[in-house]
Amino acid sequence: MGFRANDGAKAPGDYFPFAKGPAQIALVVATFFDISGVMHRNSFRHSLRALFISLSLLLSLGALQAQEPPAKPESFAAFWAGFKSAVAKNDKETIAAATDLPSIYPNNSQAKAAFLKDYPSTFTKEVRKCFAKAKPVRTSGRDSYSVFCDEQYFYFEKVNGTYKFTDYGPND
Repeated sequence: MGFRANDGAKAPGDYFPFAKGPAQIALVVATFFDISGVMHRNSFRHSLRALFISLSLLLSLGALQAQEPPAKPESFAAFWAGFKSAVAKNDKETIAAATDLPSIYPNNSQAKAAFLKDYPSTFTKEVRKCFAKAKPVRTSGRDSYSVFCDEQYFYFEKVNGTYKFTDYGPND
Protein backbone atom coordinates (compact mmCIF):
# COMPACT_ATOMS: atom_id res chain seq x y z
CA MET A 1 0.00 0.00 0.00
CA GLY A 2 1.13 3.53 -0.64
CA PHE A 3 1.86 6.31 1.82
CA ARG A 4 -1.30 7.46 3.57
CA ALA A 5 -0.95 10.74 5.43
CA ASN A 6 -3.20 11.58 8.41
CA ASP A 7 -5.28 14.70 8.23
CA GLY A 8 -3.11 17.70 9.03
CA ALA A 9 0.11 15.67 8.84
CA LYS A 10 3.11 17.30 7.24
CA ALA A 11 4.84 15.80 4.23
CA PRO A 12 8.23 14.19 4.97
CA GLY A 13 10.06 17.00 3.15
CA ASP A 14 8.51 19.53 5.55
CA TYR A 15 10.40 17.93 8.41
CA PHE A 16 13.77 17.90 6.63
CA PRO A 17 13.92 20.82 4.21
CA PHE A 18 17.75 20.75 4.24
CA ALA A 19 17.79 17.04 3.19
CA LYS A 20 21.54 16.62 2.80
CA GLY A 21 23.84 13.86 3.99
CA PRO A 22 22.42 11.76 6.83
CA ALA A 23 19.15 13.72 6.71
CA GLN A 24 18.36 11.85 3.50
CA ILE A 25 18.18 8.71 5.58
CA ALA A 26 15.60 10.37 7.78
CA LEU A 27 13.55 11.18 4.69
CA VAL A 28 13.52 7.53 3.70
CA VAL A 29 12.37 6.56 7.17
CA ALA A 30 9.75 9.33 7.08
CA THR A 31 8.41 7.87 3.83
CA PHE A 32 7.60 4.59 5.55
CA PHE A 33 6.50 5.98 8.92
CA ASP A 34 4.16 8.78 9.81
CA ILE A 35 6.26 11.28 11.78
CA SER A 36 3.35 11.84 14.17
CA GLY A 37 3.88 8.31 15.42
CA VAL A 38 0.98 6.51 13.74
CA MET A 39 2.19 3.45 11.86
CA HIS A 40 0.98 2.58 8.39
CA ARG A 41 -0.75 -0.59 7.41
CA ASN A 42 1.55 -3.60 7.28
CA SER A 43 3.81 -1.80 9.73
CA PHE A 44 6.10 -4.76 10.37
CA ARG A 45 6.86 -5.12 6.67
CA HIS A 46 7.33 -1.35 6.38
CA SER A 47 9.56 -1.35 9.45
CA LEU A 48 11.84 -4.00 7.98
CA ARG A 49 11.93 -2.26 4.60
CA ALA A 50 12.71 1.10 6.22
CA LEU A 51 15.43 -0.44 8.36
CA PHE A 52 17.01 -2.18 5.37
CA ILE A 53 16.93 0.94 3.18
CA SER A 54 18.17 3.16 6.00
CA LEU A 55 21.11 0.88 6.73
CA SER A 56 21.93 0.57 3.02
CA LEU A 57 21.92 4.34 2.57
CA LEU A 58 23.92 4.87 5.73
CA LEU A 59 26.58 2.43 4.58
CA SER A 60 26.73 3.85 1.05
CA LEU A 61 26.86 7.46 2.28
CA GLY A 62 29.58 6.53 4.75
CA ALA A 63 31.59 4.87 1.98
CA LEU A 64 31.22 7.91 -0.26
CA GLN A 65 32.27 10.28 2.51
CA ALA A 66 35.23 8.07 3.46
CA GLN A 67 36.72 8.25 -0.03
CA GLU A 68 39.31 10.95 -0.41
CA PRO A 69 39.00 13.15 -3.44
CA PRO A 70 41.49 12.20 -6.11
CA ALA A 71 44.73 14.08 -5.89
CA LYS A 72 45.29 16.70 -8.52
CA PRO A 73 47.92 15.65 -10.99
CA GLU A 74 51.20 17.34 -10.32
CA SER A 75 52.25 19.80 -12.98
CA PHE A 76 55.79 19.79 -14.22
CA ALA A 77 56.06 23.49 -13.34
CA ALA A 78 55.38 22.69 -9.67
CA PHE A 79 57.84 19.79 -9.68
CA TRP A 80 60.49 21.88 -11.45
CA ALA A 81 60.16 24.75 -8.95
CA GLY A 82 60.75 22.36 -6.03
CA PHE A 83 63.55 20.47 -7.74
CA LYS A 84 65.32 23.65 -8.84
CA SER A 85 65.03 25.03 -5.29
CA ALA A 86 66.54 21.84 -3.84
CA VAL A 87 69.42 22.04 -6.35
CA ALA A 88 70.03 25.70 -5.43
CA LYS A 89 70.14 24.75 -1.73
CA ASN A 90 72.35 21.75 -2.51
CA ASP A 91 69.75 19.59 -0.70
CA LYS A 92 70.91 16.08 -1.60
CA GLU A 93 68.17 14.29 0.35
CA THR A 94 65.34 16.20 -1.32
CA ILE A 95 66.91 15.63 -4.74
CA ALA A 96 67.32 11.93 -3.97
CA ALA A 97 63.63 11.75 -2.95
CA ALA A 98 62.67 13.42 -6.26
CA THR A 99 64.79 10.95 -8.23
CA ASP A 100 63.65 7.65 -9.69
CA LEU A 101 66.72 5.84 -8.39
CA PRO A 102 65.98 2.51 -10.15
CA SER A 103 66.07 4.34 -13.51
CA ILE A 104 69.53 5.71 -12.83
CA TYR A 105 70.91 2.75 -10.89
CA PRO A 106 69.12 -0.38 -12.17
CA ASN A 107 69.61 -3.57 -10.16
CA ASN A 108 71.40 -1.72 -7.38
CA SER A 109 70.04 -2.38 -3.90
CA GLN A 110 72.16 0.53 -2.64
CA ALA A 111 70.90 3.01 -5.24
CA LYS A 112 70.37 5.87 -2.81
CA ALA A 113 73.85 5.48 -1.32
CA ALA A 114 75.32 5.36 -4.86
CA PHE A 115 73.35 8.48 -5.82
CA LEU A 116 74.53 10.39 -2.75
CA LYS A 117 78.12 9.32 -3.47
CA ASP A 118 77.87 10.48 -7.11
CA TYR A 119 75.94 13.65 -6.23
CA PRO A 120 78.96 16.04 -5.95
CA SER A 121 80.22 15.08 -9.42
CA THR A 122 76.72 15.20 -10.95
CA PHE A 123 75.42 18.41 -9.40
CA THR A 124 78.59 20.46 -9.53
CA LYS A 125 78.66 24.15 -8.67
CA GLU A 126 78.40 24.95 -12.40
CA VAL A 127 75.37 22.67 -12.82
CA ARG A 128 73.65 24.16 -9.77
CA LYS A 129 74.27 27.66 -11.13
CA CYS A 130 72.91 26.63 -14.54
CA PHE A 131 69.76 25.06 -13.01
CA ALA A 132 68.86 28.45 -11.53
CA LYS A 133 68.40 29.85 -15.06
CA ALA A 134 67.61 26.70 -17.04
CA LYS A 135 64.38 26.34 -18.99
CA PRO A 136 63.20 22.73 -19.27
CA VAL A 137 62.30 21.58 -22.79
CA ARG A 138 59.37 19.21 -23.28
CA THR A 139 60.08 16.09 -25.31
CA SER A 140 57.82 15.93 -28.33
CA GLY A 141 55.12 13.27 -28.03
CA ARG A 142 55.94 12.38 -24.41
CA ASP A 143 55.26 13.75 -20.97
CA SER A 144 58.94 14.22 -20.24
CA TYR A 145 61.35 17.13 -20.07
CA SER A 146 65.07 17.71 -20.33
CA VAL A 147 67.48 20.37 -19.16
CA PHE A 148 70.90 20.97 -20.64
CA CYS A 149 73.57 22.21 -18.20
CA ASP A 150 77.36 22.07 -18.26
CA GLU A 151 77.54 19.68 -21.25
CA GLN A 152 75.05 17.26 -19.63
CA TYR A 153 71.40 16.49 -20.19
CA PHE A 154 69.14 15.93 -17.20
CA TYR A 155 65.89 14.06 -17.89
CA PHE A 156 62.59 14.24 -16.03
CA GLU A 157 59.40 12.26 -16.58
CA LYS A 158 56.37 10.91 -14.78
CA VAL A 159 56.87 7.75 -12.79
CA ASN A 160 53.68 6.34 -11.25
CA GLY A 161 51.91 9.66 -11.78
CA THR A 162 54.63 11.84 -10.22
CA TYR A 163 57.41 13.68 -11.97
CA LYS A 164 60.89 12.41 -11.13
CA PHE A 165 64.47 13.01 -12.15
CA THR A 166 65.05 9.88 -14.23
CA ASP A 167 68.42 10.10 -15.97
CA TYR A 168 71.39 12.23 -16.91
CA GLY A 169 74.26 11.92 -19.32
CA PRO A 170 76.71 13.76 -21.51
CA ASN A 171 75.69 15.65 -24.60
CA ASP A 172 76.29 13.17 -27.43
